[in-house]
Amino acid sequence: MLLMGMLFTIAVPVPGAILLVFGLVSIFYGFSGKSGAIEEKTIDELKAEQEKRKAETAERDGVDFEAMYDDLVTRYASHWGASEGLQILDEEINAYMRHGQSFPEAVIAVYRRQEKSRRAPA
Repeated sequence: MLLMGMLFTIAVPVPGAILLVFGLVSIFYGFSGKSGAIEEKTIDELKAEQEKRKAETAERDGVDFEAMYDDLVTRYASHWGASEGLQILDEEINAYMRHGQSFPEAVIAVYRRQEKSRRAPA
């Protein structure tokens, strides 16, 4: 761009001078620190931030997913037995987590689904 500006200045003074100025500005901007590479976060860092925000939101909303998890463990263990109940509960929670939910969100979703099924008329 700088070379074209110099050549155009000789042939056509006004547009050439404008190109020359833009060329010089581009060179100075290129050497300045402002044009440095933008730092991007990795997918793992973004997921960790997202889970942290979701956990903070759950705490802020007053949802105690640990108490919900304990209640679910008690329900499943009393219905299917200790080892079978824990295995079924873990599989249900993992199913939600495979679809992008964090552990607290998955526990809350399973708990709410269980509450719906308990309230539904038989």
